[in-house]
Amino acid sequence: MFLPTIPLNGYAGWKFLQTTLDRQQEAFNNNSSLKNDIAYFSDKLKDPISLDDFIADRRLLRITVSAFGLAGEENKAALVKRVLKEGVSDEQSLVYRLGNPKYTALATAIPVIDGEIFINSEARQKMIANFQKESFNIAVGEVNNNMRLALNYSQEMTDIVNRSQSDDAIWYSILGSTPVRTVLEGALSLPSEFRRLDVDKQVEILKTRAASFLKISSPQDLIDPAVMEKAIQRFQITEQVKLGPTLSTPGYAGVLLLQSSNLY
Repeated sequence: MFLPTIPLNGYAGWKFLQTTLDRQQEAFNNNSSLKNDIAYFSDKLKDPISLDDFIADRRLLRITVSAFGLAGEENKAALVKRVLKEGVSDEQSLVYRLGNPKYTALATAIPVIDGEIFINSEARQKMIANFQKESFNIAVGEVNNNMRLALNYSQEMTDIVNRSQSDDAIWYSILGSTPVRTVLEGALSLPSEFRRLDVDKQVEILKTRAASFLKISSPQDLIDPAVMEKAIQRFQITEQVKLGPTLSTPGYAGVLLLQSSNLY
């Protein structure tokens, strides 16, 4: 199995990954294990398949849910089956009660009609591309989880902003996404106690500190490339210091000053 190359920790490692990302993704896509999974997925879904058969095929289920950022959820086969069976047409469906946008995307992309699933060629190709990307992100996490968090942050932050109808909805969605909130908490120098606060208080603090540290007036600004890069830079430098800072650590003195600021 191809493992991504990330020779450095912290922001220097992130910049290396950014520079080599396309080449490393291409090399990763060529590994035999991934190719075999994609061939299996394509063969199984080229024709209609019953929902029961789809759920019973654990390999097919694993590949499919992974394409939607739900790796590991194949172990919750009954939940996945109910989500797909109920779909998204009824606002009382389980998927709306879950409040998980990844499950919503899954149910939207895979409609079940008369107990059968049919996914056209264009939709299959999109799922394959997503599966490749998600699988690469997981492999990055095996080498350096902070790099995986940063990759997922850049992808999920864009999704959150694009699907949300108000600024407040964006802030609350940020709190519901593990990679996004983790990166922002690091970027904004928020202590571990932050997560124990009332959710409305968390949103209030996020707004204030993002405006101060990232110089934004709206959470929609978080997908501005310069703002996104600044957030990831602050996160990576902060995490690098946690690993064992020295006076030679890039950004060390600055991070110490940031960490000395009060939350309240």
